[in-house]
Parts: sequence; C-alpha cells; structure tokens
Amino acid sequence: MGAARRAGLLAALAVVICAAGVVSAAKESEDKAQAQATNPLYQAAAKKATDANPSSGFELVPSPPVSPDDVGGGEDASVIVGDEGAAFAGCGGDSEIISAILDPIYGNAAVGCNASDSYRIMAAGCLGLRECVVRASADVFQDACPPGVGKTLSFSYKCSPGAVTPPDGGGGGGGVAPPSPNPPPPPDLGNAQASVLWGANGELYRPGGRLGDWSQAGYSASERPIPNYPVKYDVRNYGARGDGFTDDSGAIQAAINAASVEAARTGNGVAVYMPDGTYAIRKTVKITQSNVVLRGSSVDRCILYFPVPLQDVYGSATVWAFGGAWLSAVGKRMDSKDATTRLTDVTANANRGDYRLQVASTNGIVPRMWVRLFMPSSDSTGRRRLQSIDSGAAPRAGRKLRQALPVPQGKVSVLGGAEAPTQPVPNGKVTVLNTQPQQQPQQQQEGPVVPLVFEDPSLQAALEAAMKAQWEIAAAVDADPNKVPAQSLEPNGTNPLGLDPMLLAAAYYGVQAMAFDQDVVEGEPDKAPATATLGTLESYLYGNNVADSGTATNMFYGKERVRYLSRVVAVGPGWVQFERPLPYDVRLKWKPVLHRFAPKVSGVGFESFQMVFKWSPYPDHLEVKGMNGIALYDLANSWVTNVKVVDADNGVMATGVDLVTFSDIVTQFTKPRGTNDMAKRQLNGHHAIWTSTCSLVLVTRFDIQQRWFHDLSVDAMAEHTVYSSGRGLDINIDCHRAAVHNNLFTNINTGLGLRTFASGGEKSRGANAAANSTWWAVYPSPTRPVSVPSCDFGPMLTFFGSWLAPSPRRRLQQAEPVNATALLDEATAVKVSAQAVSPWCTQQGWFVEQVDAGKTVYPADLFAAQVAARKEGRMR
Repeated sequence: MGAARRAGLLAALAVVICAAGVVSAAKESEDKAQAQATNPLYQAAAKKATDANPSSGFELVPSPPVSPDDVGGGEDASVIVGDEGAAFAGCGGDSEIISAILDPIYGNAAVGCNASDSYRIMAAGCLGLRECVVRASADVFQDACPPGVGKTLSFSYKCSPGAVTPPDGGGGGGGVAPPSPNPPPPPDLGNAQASVLWGANGELYRPGGRLGDWSQAGYSASERPIPNYPVKYDVRNYGARGDGFTDDSGAIQAAINAASVEAARTGNGVAVYMPDGTYAIRKTVKITQSNVVLRGSSVDRCILYFPVPLQDVYGSATVWAFGGAWLSAVGKRMDSKDATTRLTDVTANANRGDYRLQVASTNGIVPRMWVRLFMPSSDSTGRRRLQSIDSGAAPRAGRKLRQALPVPQGKVSVLGGAEAPTQPVPNGKVTVLNTQPQQQPQQQQEGPVVPLVFEDPSLQAALEAAMKAQWEIAAAVDADPNKVPAQSLEPNGTNPLGLDPMLLAAAYYGVQAMAFDQDVVEGEPDKAPATATLGTLESYLYGNNVADSGTATNMFYGKERVRYLSRVVAVGPGWVQFERPLPYDVRLKWKPVLHRFAPKVSGVGFESFQMVFKWSPYPDHLEVKGMNGIALYDLANSWVTNVKVVDADNGVMATGVDLVTFSDIVTQFTKPRGTNDMAKRQLNGHHAIWTSTCSLVLVTRFDIQQRWFHDLSVDAMAEHTVYSSGRGLDINIDCHRAAVHNNLFTNINTGLGLRTFASGGEKSRGANAAANSTWWAVYPSPTRPVSVPSCDFGPMLTFFGSWLAPSPRRRLQQAEPVNATALLDEATAVKVSAQAVSPWCTQQGWFVEQVDAGKTVYPADLFAAQVAARKEGRMR
C-alpha cells in the first residue's frame, strides 16, 4: 500500500474519530494512560514497535476501521464480544499460528467510531501465537466513541503453518508484522513464460490497468468452499420410486418444499437427497427458498430422466430456445428500479481503478456490507438513431421513435391493458390461471411491446399482466426514485396472475435474447455501426465507438448495463470505499446510484446427478422444444456442481445472478442430433453453458464432449464472468453481443481448435464483445497458434498465448506497423522484445501478447492466480 494512500486513509479516519467525539477530559486521559501503562498488551505493542525502530519511539497510529490493506484476507474465524468481555482466538492445528488479524474494531461500527489502536493492540497480543485472549475494554484500547455509546470488540483472524512466537516477542527478534505481506519469491518458471501484465506473482498487476480483477468470481466471492449441507430429506420418503417409469417429479418437489420450510424457519442449509436410481420427471422442479440443495447420490448412479420436452407440458414457445428449464432456482430480479434497496446517489465522477466514491449520504452504509453500483442512464435511443442518419446512412435507415404505435400482428401490448384472445387450454397443457381472461379487441397502444412468447393464451396473458405491473412500478420509480411504489410491496405486485416464476424469468430474459425489433422501418439495414452517441454509457462500453455499439431497442431498453458488486471497507464523510477497484469509469451523466445488495434467494445448489433427455433431433439453430437442463434466475451465492447433461437442447444457464459457481459440468450426446445444416456442421444443441445479465459467475472444470451451436456463452451485459480450467472436443467461446464486457477466459483446452472465437448474436446488438475482456492460455490440443478474431470483434481486448494474425475475411482486419514496446504499460521490470506484443487491431485498443515458441503461459489459470494473490494481499 502506498504511503500517500495509507496517509490519506489514516487522515480520513482521524477526521471520523474526531467527529465521533473522542473523550478528551483531562482526568479520563490520565486514568486511561495509567491503565495502559500497566497493560501487558499495550506494553507489548510499544516494545515491538520500539524494537523495530528504536529511534522513532512508540506512536500509536489509527488502524483502518475494517479490512486494513496490511492483511492478506481470507479469514478462518470471526469473533465479537461485548464491552468488558474476553475475546478468544485460537488455531486448530498444533503447528498453526495466528498469521493475520482482519477488521479489528473496538467501538461501534454503526456510529463510526473505532479505537485508533485496534489493529496494533490485536496484532501485539495475537500474531505469531497459537491462541490468545484479549479483553474488550477501554483499559486496553483507546476509546474513540462518544460518551454513552455501546461498544464491542470484533475481529477476524487467519491461521497458517508457522513457528509459534513466544508471548514476550522473543525468539524471533522481529517487530510487529509488516503492514503488507512481502511478495513470495519468484517461482522457477522453467519452460513457462510470464506476462508483462501480471508477472510471476502478480507484481505487475495494477488496478485500472489492462487486466481486470476477477478474483471474487464464484460462490462467496471464492473466499470459502461450497458448503456441504446436511441431508434432512430423502425423496423416497415422499413417494419417489426411482424406477425410471413412475413420475417422481411431484415427490421430489414435495421434499424440496418440506426442506424449504425448515430452511426458512432456521436459516440453515438443508439438502434434499436422491438415492441411487432413475427418476422420471414429467413436471418441472424448482427451488425458490434460500439454503436448499438438491443432491444426488453420484453423477453416475443418480439419473433424472426426462421423457418429454417443456413444449409437451406448457405448449410451444419461442422462449425454449433462450431459457426455461426442467430444474430451476428462481429469486427476485435485482435492478436499479428496486426502490427498496436504494441507498444513495453518487455525487462525483470516478475513474476505473478507483476504490472510493463520493456519495450524497452514507446513511445505512456500514463496513463489510455488500453494495451494488448501477448506472441506469438514458438509452439515448432517439439521439442514436438520428446520428445513424447523420452519419451517412440512407434517408430511411433511421428508426422512428415510438409514439402511439399500433400493436403489431402477433404481438401484445404490455402497458396498454390489452389481453390475449381467449382460447381453450389445449389438452395435456398446464394453465396457471383459475379463470380465463376476457377477450378484448386490439387497439392503438403506447409503451413497450413484447412478442407472443407462449402459444398457451393463459400463460401469455399472465406474462402480459406481470410485465405491465413491472413497467408501472418502473415508471413510478422514474418519477420519484426515493419513493417506494406501494404496488412493489404487495405479495403479487409484480406477478398479479401468478405466472410460474421460472416461466416469468425465462420469458423476461428470453425476450431480450430474441432477434426482434418492434418499430422497424422497411428497408433499413440490420445494424448501424458505432451509432451510440459519444459520451453515453453505451458508447463508453464499446471503447467510445471504436467498435459497433449496435441499436439500443432490443439490446439496452430498460436493462442494466453495469452491475458492479463489492463489499464496503470504509465509510467517511460523504464517501464510501470498496474492496474491489472500479472496473469502469463512473460519470454523473450516467446516473450512478448505490443499492444494497440484498438477494431474496441465495445458498441454493444442484449437486451430483445426471440429467438424461429422451433423444430427439436438432433440426436448426433455434428449433428446440425445451429439452433444457438447469436454469438459475435472479439469485446469488449459489452453485451447480458435479452434474452431467445428456442429449439436451440447452444445458446449464445462469441469468440475472451474481457470485455463482458452475463446476464439474459435463455435456454429452449419445449420438448425433443435428439434421440438415446442423448435421453438416456437426452441431447437436443450442447452448451448453450460458451466462447472461450477470456478474462474478465462475464456470470451471467443464467438459464439453461434442459440439453445440454455442459451447461457452456470455450474453446480454454479462460482466466479470470467468470460464476457467475446462476442455472440450472443439470449443467455441461465444461472445453473444449485447455489451458483454470485462470477462475472462483462462486455461481452456479447446480441443480441435477449429472455431475458438466463433460467436453468435443478432447483428443489431453490437460487436460480439464490449470492452476489457481477456483470453489467457486458451489453446487447442495438440498445442499450436490460433488466429485471434477479426478486429471488429470488440474493443480493448487482451490476449496472452500463442496467436496468429486476425482472419482477413472481415472488413476491419488491421495489422499496421506499431511500436509494440511502447504499448507495454508499467512493465519495465520485465525484459521483453518488441516481437512479444503483436501489432494487431491497435486502432481497437487490443493488446496481443505472445509466448515464445515452445513455451507455455504462466500462470496458466489467471483466475486461480488472482484468488491466491488476493488472499495474500497482493491485488492492490
């Protein structure tokens, strides 16, 4: 941590302490000095400090209120005791010592007071020992709180192998542990090569530099393993037979419902267990309560068999190509329109790499809480289209602004109140309504329009009612952001006709994935390159229009462009400091706002079973009937692990989620499914693993054994998604347009390597990738160089590996001469030749770093290296 930054933090804390009213009476100061003079912990701190620097004398300095930069992170335990209580910390192993003290507070976090010597007292009393006891008392610590304020002592600590330090500080001869851990010695790279952006141990990493910080992707920010919930409910006890013929879906759902009641009552995790067997599933199974897991006996012996597609249960629907699943976990959508989570507006601009934001109010914001930054700026749709005309397109190439548009044929209005015509419910279909809606004629309507998603009229009407309610709430929030609409607090306020939550989520997110546009002017092109107005967030995400920013209607309308998530580490007068650096600039014109991160559903998992679908053909890209595996919608801190998916249309999907882990996912086909063109291209299904509208999702140790149309996908503003340490027959990494940004693909064996960057997405949704994604150690087997994508793939992209020039087939391919050495940012400590950085696509801001012939990338898994560096305090 730099001296200036440390000084600034200490100075800011000193202001907070003074504002809190430190006790200043002369008599109290004398009593405190006398008590500290006889206190062994205080004396130990003084002795260690003066031993380290005898000439300086002992001077107490304020410790940060939480998460000091001089600690590595990754706590093993946390302790909190009331004033005058005794706090005990201890390590379990005989050879372990307390190696780090984290977040020490003697005071009151809600009030904002913390003893200025919290860290030094705790460090002196506990570091280097197997166990310690510290009294929470003003006789031990300075009292920085106003008179009458209740105080506690709280801290976390980390244990590591090491020699125990005697309590008197002897034996080692050293002073207090250094504020920042020393970097580990550089490893012997042998035949490997480190990047000029990272180095061997992250010593070249810089917040706000070329590389993002992906170290907190995955369940619980990758700080602790996925929990192993105790088994409380066995599906056999609820009637499941596991004979492969009897419909066991009702029994499995009943067991989940019982587990959900217990989880809601106790707040503890509960597992529903499926023993060995083959369970036929003919109705969807879903989890909507936190802390519930569906667990099989093993991926080989617990088989869930799906004899029919979703179409046979709910009817035909375009959404089956984009979502919906037989197994799902569904929460509540988290976005900037949720006034119940709104905290405060941001009041000043900030830059990528900053840790602090200026805010209008810090009320309700305390250290260690998770917060989210949204920037719901206007779409500037009209300005964008006008610019499209001005930039030289044909006179009719601009799209008309929506006024009072007629409802298009086959579409229904969301805000106008028109309902779908009543039709009898088809035999064998499921309806969610007790009464049929009244038929009304179509009419001129204003407002957003959704396509006809479900052929079942009851499902379509319920979807329409839900979307209408949600847009009414959004309009109320736009009118007064500080007022919570009463409708949003009603139990069914956002879903008045009770549409199945899985279907509602699938339809909401599926609509944005569909290639449609309501107000198309005949004869206009399918895209207008780089037409976002300069200065808008859309333009910024595409490198200020160095790549195609798409057309806004389908891509951005009503959607969140960014969803930055972080813990708060410090709060001061008008400012909030985060644990993670900002991954993008913050500008007031983009309407930045902080929200409390409060997912309604978390701690949910699917574990250790196989999903087998009845084999069916796959005739074309979007022609699927709903043989879809698992979908997670609108939740956090959840997981799918050790699951095999066989003969599916779509495998495993995550949309609207945060801090989710997919691990050890295998996809397989028993025989080829493709027909016609799909057979020629050897494609067998739509999406293998799909992440969309999400952040901090980790997909790791996957095995994609045959080709899908899209193997590994990021879609629709997905950010800080990590795909790591996986393999496949011939993997394509699908950047599906719609402003996917700041994603990482690392240590991926693409197999044949014939289509590494083959990506889809409707062309009007912009370039395949927005800014700041990285491909790191992505390679075929056997290893050979692979062509990077064409230069119009996206802006500000980073590659490290063995690469060939961009394909010449696309119009923006560039390879102009450039001084490559000048592109190396803050890499002076590494010897590098100009040939190490290839001069490709520099107008798009690319950085393509090559490994020498015969060498391998080090570290192979950048994500794992960043996690280790963060735990050791090396990510700042």
